[in-house]
This record gives sequence, C-alpha cells and structure tokens, in this order.
Amino acid sequence: MTSRLLGVPSNSLKSNRIPELNHSVIPPPAIRSRHRGRSQSIYPVMSTCSRGPTERRECLSRLLGMRRSCLSAETYAVSATFTARRGMLARTPFTEIEIEGVGTYRLPNQWQGQRLRRLRGDKRHTAVLAIGCGMTVHQFNKLPADKQHEVHKAYLALMSSANVVPLADPLPADTRAIPRGHLSLEQKMAIGRWLLHQKATLPHGHFGPWLDKQEGLSRSMASQCMALAKGSEGEHRTA
Repeated sequence: MTSRLLGVPSNSLKSNRIPELNHSVIPPPAIRSRHRGRSQSIYPVMSTCSRGPTERRECLSRLLGMRRSCLSAETYAVSATFTARRGMLARTPFTEIEIEGVGTYRLPNQWQGQRLRRLRGDKRHTAVLAIGCGMTVHQFNKLPADKQHEVHKAYLALMSSANVVPLADPLPADTRAIPRGHLSLEQKMAIGRWLLHQKATLPHGHFGPWLDKQEGLSRSMASQCMALAKGSEGEHRTA
C-alpha cells in the first residue's frame, strides 16, 4: 500500500537498487532562486544521468555536496557577523554599573563636574561617589563600609583606561614649512633683490604663483624683503 502511494514498485523496495521514481506521482523538487525569484528544479540534473545505480548515487552525492557547501557558507557568514558584532560590543565603553543594595552608579555629568570643582580633598571624592549614586553626601556616609567600597570600585572601573575608546590618529595636515630663526637686515635685503629680479624676468601675472611654490617663504615675508630692497635702492639713488 505504501509503495503504491509513493509511486515506487514493491519489488524494488526489497533490493539494494535505488528505485526509479514515478514522474506522474512525485513532482520534481524545486529550489527557490535567490537572484530572480524563480523556481528552478534540481530533478533535470538527476535525469541527465543514466539509470544505473552507480550513476544515480554519484548524482545524489553531488547534490548533497552542493547543499552542504551552501549550508557551510551560510554558517560561516552568520558566525563572522556575530564575531564582528561581538567585537563592536567589546569596544563599547561602560557608562553605568549596577550595585546590589545601592543602585546604579554613573559618572557625574559636565554640570555636576563643574560644581564638584569647588570642593577639595576627601570631600570632593566622597561627593563624586555620592552624586554618581543619586545620593547626598550625608546619605552616602550612612551606607555600610562594604557598600561604599563597592561604589569606589565601580568608580575606578568606569575611570579605567581600558574602559575608554582611544581616539583615532589625526590625519596629516598639508602644512608649509615655516622658516625658523632670525634673518638679519642684510639677508632680507638680499632676498628682496633676488625676488625683484625674478619678478622682472617673469611675465606679468606669473610672479604670484611662482612665489607660492617657494617653500619657507610667505607672501608677507616676500613683501617685507622687497620693500627693504626697494628702499635701499632709493637711498642709493638719492645719495
């Protein structure tokens, strides 16, 4: 009875051969394609093989291997995603710690920190612990010694360097080399004469871009040197 419902001859169930499926009773299995949303049957892959038991076993093993490889790839992707999320959570700093019998301890905010700067010594440290628990200093002093010690441990844990995300290295700035040292008057005049000569030889409008390419020489320094050179030339002419 069971063999008739499945479409498989009863005599083939007793042998070691793989029974031939009845195409009219059992429809070919289909796999949903992820790319275009169409159903693609895997049965034609089996039908291309010959009807021998060895060939059919090879087709079945090939299909099972493809399915296992897909499952292993999906499992690897899921595990990699979980590892990445776990790494992101591990780098997230703690902002509060729950203490049994006391409550949640948080570090003081900016406004509270400005008010705490007025205190000095042990009073300031006690106020930091009390404000973090949402208590006054008088209420915090009434806590048992072990609870106060746990609050102090929570404060040290939140202030630890391991709980702070390090800042990223700043990008290198495109800066120009600034000349160091003091230039004498004679050196400035010599630089000014050289700049005036370059300005006279270059076409009109090309001296400014050429000056910007000179490392270690700003436009203000160039103007100062050229003014000194022109002044010295005028003095020589009048003399």
